[in-house]
Amino acid sequence: MNSTAVDTFRWQDLPWGLILFIFGVFFFATPLDFFWPVKVLESFNITDAADAAVSMARGNMGRQIALGILAVFSIWSLAWNRNRFRINGLLGWLIMFFLAWAIFSICWSVNPVFTIKRVATLCILSLGALAVADRLSLRELMAFGVVILFVTMWVGFFAEVHAGTFAPRSEEWRFAGLMHTVAMGWNCGLLILLAAALARDRGRGDVLGLVLVIAMALFFLIITKSRMAVFSAFLGVGLYWTLVSPGTRRVTLVLLLLIGSSLLFLALQDRFLPFMADVATLGRGEAAKESVGTLTGRLPLWSEALRYVLDRPILGYGYNTFINPGSIINISKVVGWIPSSVHSAYLDALTGTGLVGIITLLAILALAFKRALELSRFNPAYAFAAGLIVWLCYNFFLEAHLLTRPFFMTFYAMIVFVKLAFLPAEAPGS
Repeated sequence: MNSTAVDTFRWQDLPWGLILFIFGVFFFATPLDFFWPVKVLESFNITDAADAAVSMARGNMGRQIALGILAVFSIWSLAWNRNRFRINGLLGWLIMFFLAWAIFSICWSVNPVFTIKRVATLCILSLGALAVADRLSLRELMAFGVVILFVTMWVGFFAEVHAGTFAPRSEEWRFAGLMHTVAMGWNCGLLILLAAALARDRGRGDVLGLVLVIAMALFFLIITKSRMAVFSAFLGVGLYWTLVSPGTRRVTLVLLLLIGSSLLFLALQDRFLPFMADVATLGRGEAAKESVGTLTGRLPLWSEALRYVLDRPILGYGYNTFINPGSIINISKVVGWIPSSVHSAYLDALTGTGLVGIITLLAILALAFKRALELSRFNPAYAFAAGLIVWLCYNFFLEAHLLTRPFFMTFYAMIVFVKLAFLPAEAPGS
């Protein structure tokens, strides 16, 4: 890899106005909730399917306004900024096809009004990703993500402390902060990856500061007790480290992992399986261990979803519309709980956009990963994109919201895909 170019990135040169604006947009679009820790403590959940249907149909006014503002900003930015966009091979064409297929799914949707809302969110996020990707270099994009994710993490911590709910020693407690624990896990995991990537080839002061950020994010990530978020973060960072490290370090890492695993097995022996059960649940107690076999209730939901797929295998039920105000009551009766999504981005693509949609999505992920690997040989800064795609693909297995909802983490991944699919490659140090 070529790593001899001078890194000219400086924190003071960041577009702080843009950062503040995007943070504000997603504060309301997600939405981030200062009272979330109290709601979780009081077991604030919708337990009636009819109430869930009403809430789903009504939507969130703050989210709608925030996304509207993002749309206006994106149109203005794209109109007045330089236009460097181009289609980088099949990846760019497939992304445009997936977006078009999602839009056309309104025509055959089982709930067209609901699908229009979900498609509108997808289009606005895509438009915003185009606008931001055109404004930021790779280094600026990493720092942009680090700042927003770091602030979100710490504001969440202060919300927990202020509410008196911060209890890391409790077996049942999980760090949530301003949003669901899984989403906070994504926030912290992506922060670790971006901070690690940004620390490469930086000065001593920056490196020490970013290492401290990584340590803090790792602590908060672990206490979210979100299994996929933790494991995906390690996979993403591990791949990034492998791509930017010399060959001897890679071999050393593999040997250390093999030796460490062998020593762990020898030390635990008969206690190995119980230990692995604790690892799989991240210390969430006996109830979590009992639900591991059903992936916390997901298997019955997936089984029901696949039964529906057989009725509409090619077109699906409309983009992100399988679970909608009209179907949630019947589905909740079968699975025994009220799902807000199908809890797998891959299955959501299959149910929503059919075989055409899921095949296109898988091709996009594969081609984006391939292009990130190719570009990382030219510019090591692109290695973080490969790590992010692995992080994203792994989280897609058990959650759908990273693909379908207006989280900042979703938006950030879209920006990276725009960089890979629609913008010219950046030279090292640019």
